[in-house]
Formats: sequence, structure tokens, C-alpha cells
Amino acid sequence: MTEVGKIIFNRGLRHRLVIFTLAAVLLAAGFGPASATAAGPRFQYFSATGHNVAHPFLEFFETRGGIDIFGYPRTEQIWEGGRLVQYFQRHRLEWHPENSLPYRVQLMLIGDVVLGPGDPPVTSTAGIAGPPRRYFSKTGHTLSHEFAAFFDRHGGLEMFGYPTSEPYVEDGLLVQRFQRAKLELHPENLEPWRIQLALLGDHYIYRMGMVPLELTRPVSPLYSDGDRSSVRARRGDAIVRAAPSASASQITELYYDAKLPALNQRHDEEGNLWLRTQVWGSIEGWIRAAQVIPDTGLTIAALGRRPQPDPVLSPTLVRAQISRPLSASGLTRGDPNVRQRPSLGAPIIGTLGPGDRFEVRAWAGDAAGGIWYRIDAGGIEGWVYAALTQLQFPDPTTVAEEGEPIWQSVSGKGMWTFYDVLVYSDPIYLIAAARATGISHLYVEAPANASGVVERRGLDALLPAAHASGLKVVGWVMPRLSDVHDDVLTAVAVAEYVTPTGHRFDGVALDVEWNIVSTGADTVGAYAQTIRAMVGNGRLLVGVTYPPTSSYGPGYPYRTLARYVNAFAPMGYWHDRPRDYRYAEVYDYVTENVRLLRQITGKPRLPVSFIGQTYDHFARNGIGPMSPTSEEIEACLRAARDTGAIGVSFYQWPTATPEEWGAIRNFDW
Repeated sequence: MTEVGKIIFNRGLRHRLVIFTLAAVLLAAGFGPASATAAGPRFQYFSATGHNVAHPFLEFFETRGGIDIFGYPRTEQIWEGGRLVQYFQRHRLEWHPENSLPYRVQLMLIGDVVLGPGDPPVTSTAGIAGPPRRYFSKTGHTLSHEFAAFFDRHGGLEMFGYPTSEPYVEDGLLVQRFQRAKLELHPENLEPWRIQLALLGDHYIYRMGMVPLELTRPVSPLYSDGDRSSVRARRGDAIVRAAPSASASQITELYYDAKLPALNQRHDEEGNLWLRTQVWGSIEGWIRAAQVIPDTGLTIAALGRRPQPDPVLSPTLVRAQISRPLSASGLTRGDPNVRQRPSLGAPIIGTLGPGDRFEVRAWAGDAAGGIWYRIDAGGIEGWVYAALTQLQFPDPTTVAEEGEPIWQSVSGKGMWTFYDVLVYSDPIYLIAAARATGISHLYVEAPANASGVVERRGLDALLPAAHASGLKVVGWVMPRLSDVHDDVLTAVAVAEYVTPTGHRFDGVALDVEWNIVSTGADTVGAYAQTIRAMVGNGRLLVGVTYPPTSSYGPGYPYRTLARYVNAFAPMGYWHDRPRDYRYAEVYDYVTENVRLLRQITGKPRLPVSFIGQTYDHFARNGIGPMSPTSEEIEACLRAARDTGAIGVSFYQWPTATPEEWGAIRNFDW
């Protein structure tokens, strides 16, 4: 991965907020217009209550009966109890992105919650006059006549659940209770309005007091692309807050040049002008107008090419040769010498032949950062250079836990981020944005070195909250391979890190891109196999690699890494020229690189989680006119899915444009 800016570890995070308002998550490619388009309305605004209905609830709302079934929206989409929900006069819709289609939108069992336990079951339906009644053994109640016809016309069990009472008279109306509704017969009305649903959503909100009333206050309609203007963040302190006030909680601090929609504006009590905006494609917030500039269209000439960071190589260390326990079996490669100590200058006490078997008892580093194993090879005991060995493990691509392959944690849609985003952002908002976008996993830069994880506050806040919402988090490390000993210790420290509440990373991503040419496959093998032996077969390791079609592809040690990592994540940054890219170009690029990876490794079913691009390679801060378009993002996702890849993640979170967020959100994986 390419680093963007320095990481500053001096700002804390505040963990707060159980329920907060999200901006209505917009549908289709970008932020939807209120009027109909060729693709249909992208959101609906209801002036009767002053709220919007948008993706991911809009299609469900429209196709399941609209106002007649749900009533008007009472809130925007909000994050409640770890779930994206929206309240209506008659119901609550819930977003379950972990489900397969078409079960991602679910209805609350609002009938059970508001009306309480069902009536005692009916023991017999014999002798009842009229059409046969249907009996539901699940709850012990029957359904017939007009209620049955309405039930069947409007979705049956999916929409109403099982009946929890027989029909009875209440306030002069014939009614019947269900798990998700209460049906009322209004005989004075004409069809199709004789059967109506009780306002259980209003009861839950206003009479039971289960939703903060400030969330029901009217808001503005969502703006179309033609109606809203765009702004870009200034350099320094471009902070997005939850309300138009300097004392409001901080959602995030933006990278400069970040593109934002300006939805509307408001002055605070001190006269400062604030703009209502959205970050990460879904989170509503406010930013001071003084912290942004108009988006007049950045040009490559104005931005200049983003400076590439120089490698920060670890110095050659004169370290004590500390021996650490290690248990593994292996084979020799070539004719390695067995030495008295882990050093090329140590006396030779024997020599092994090609393919000789041995058991590893310990490992250590030498003064130059190389790795050595203390082995027992049938009577010969001593130290061999790790790069001349090959440790033996089960095929990592087939290793499973509780019946599921361990690479499952990086399937679906993902995002990469540097640690500084955790420092500047409330993790609750990060998680809300991930869930609203359908992201299943995050790759997070792990602030660690050979002595351990050195910055913990962001991780300690993120990991438990992410896991509570079902989001996987993979720690990302970047070995320099100039000191393999310290590189191994760094990766192991990340794999073994535990928060004070007992949460760990769900895996470790080994970003093997530095010094590949100068070190070669043997060094990469020593690095990866030692980590695998240290963390065990059941720990997820992801190999982050160059794509085969890149200039590094022909000499890259793909086959070596494939012996030790559970999945590959090739860095497929196709947009490496300052020009427009067509859909077909991106599709073919992704398809070819997945195909080549499987061919080179000899694994036709190699788990590949492709890394797509959400940054501008030519801009000063990764954000500019050459950021991939929404069409390119969609092509990347579709190609990966069509080739049987396990998922796609995008590099990186803070530089993704609103259009890119929209494209990721709108692609179901």
C-alpha cells in the first residue's frame, strides 16, 4: 500500500452514542434525485412528516405496499442497537446486510413488542361456519374471511408474521393481532381500504417512548446532483461534527482536498456558518464553511503529482541472539550448513542434503536481521539459515474453523484504512458507514513494531464495537524485509494483540511489497513460514501482493507465499495513467489478474480478495480528478465476482469520493 501523510498518535477517541441519526443512505450511483429518472426514483421525501425514504429501504417500501402498509416515515435512517433501522407510522424496517437477498430488509416483530404476548391458542376449529379457516400451529390461531384475503394479497407471513389472536372487537372495530401488525376492519370504507393496519410504529415511538423525539423532527429533502454544490476540505482541522456547533461530537477529521456535498447551511449562536454534508457516502454531519473551499474542479497541473514516500528501512541491529521457542517440521532446500550458533560466522557442525527432514525447536535472529532455526535432524542438532528451509503446513487455503474456511473473514466487500483515521474518527460512525455500505471487513494499519503494538486507543475502541456489529477487522503490517527478524516479531505482535475487553484482530494482512527485488523468494519464504509457525494453522493470514500484470509480477514469489497464506489480496490499482478508463478495461484487468494468480500458484480455486482503487495516483493527497469513476468501481466489483473471487476491498477509506462510496454501496455482494 502507498502511505499518505504522517500518522500522528496524539489525539484520543471518545466512545459514545448508542443511537444517532445517519444521513438517509442514498440509492444508485451517487446521491439520488427526488424526481423520477430512467432508473426510477432514488429517494422519496414525504412532506407530511418531513422525512426521506432511501436505499436500502426504498425498494422494500415501494414494492411491499408503501404508505398503505407502512404509513409515512417518522425518522430518517438511524443506527440503533448495532442495526440500521427506520421508523414509520406503522412499522420499523431493519437492515440485515449479513443476509442473502431478498432477506436483507426485515420487519420488526412490532406486534409482539407493542401488543404483548398472544392469546391462548385455539384448540379446535370444528363447526365454524363459512369458508374453511386456516390454522397456524406455530401460534395456535386461525385466519379467515377478509383478514385472510388481505394477508394473502400483501405478503403473508413475511409481512405480518403468524396470527397471535382470533378476531375480536375493539373500539367498535373488528381487529386481529399478528406478530408484526394489527389488522383493523373498517366496513365504512370502500375497497381497497376496508382493511387497515394499526399505527403500531407511532405507539412504539410516542406512547412507549422508545425513540428519542428529536429523531422525529422534520428534515430537508435529500438533494439531487443538480441541486447540491460540492466543496473540498481545506488543509488542517477540516472537522465534521454531529451538529452545527464547535462543541458537538467529532465524527471525523478529513484529509485535505476531500470532496463533500454541501446539502444546506446554518449559522450557529456565534454567527459561524456551517454546511450540512455527508461523509463516507452515508453519515450526515456538519462542517464549518471556513474549513472548506468551493469545488471548482481540481486539475493535475494544479495539484502536482503526489510525492511517493521513501522506504523507511530498519537499521542493521547488533542484537543479542535471543532464542524463542518454535515447533514445526520442515525440509531442507539445497545443502545447508548446520552451525553452532545463529550466525554465518559460527562454526559448522554438520551439513544436510536436499530434502532432509528436521524438527524446529527454536528460532532467532542474527545481527543483520536474518532468521535461523535451531533444528534436530536425526542426530544433528544446531542452527540452519531459515531461507534454506521449507516448513511444512496443511494447505492454508483449505483450513476451516467450525466448518467455515478461515478466509471467510475477508469475503465480500472491504475497505483499507490507515490508523490515523481511527485517531481522528469516532469508531461508531466508521462502523455505521461500513454497515450502511455493505462492507463486511476492514483492513486497519496496525501501529506496531518488534516490541509490540505501540498505539492502542484507536484499536481498543474499534475492535469491540466492530465485532458487536458483525464487522471483521484485519490488522495490516508492511514488512521491509531488510530486518526479517523484526518483521516477524511485528506481525506476531499484531496477531496476538488483545484489547482490554478481550478482542483480537480477525487476521493479519502481510503487505509484501518492499525490497522484493533485492531480497527474493527465499527471504519472503523465511518471513511468511516463521509467522505461520508462530501463529498456528488456525490464524488468518492474507498475502498482499503486486498484481501479476504489474512490472513486479514476473519475479514476484507468488508460489512461495501460497504455501503460507490463506488468501491473496493483489493490489489492483489500474488507474495508473492520467486518462479516463473504460468499464471494459477495468473489467478485463481484474479478470486477467485473478486468472493469472490462480495459474501461477497452481491453485484453480485460490481465494482471491482483489484490492480495488479509491484514490487518485496523481493527486497531492490521493484525492483529485483522476480518482476512479463509479463506473470503474462497479466494473472492478463485477469482474471479481464473475471470476469467483471471494471479495473486493478498496484502498483507501479516507480518499474515496462520494461517487465511489455510492458505487460500492449499490453493488450487492
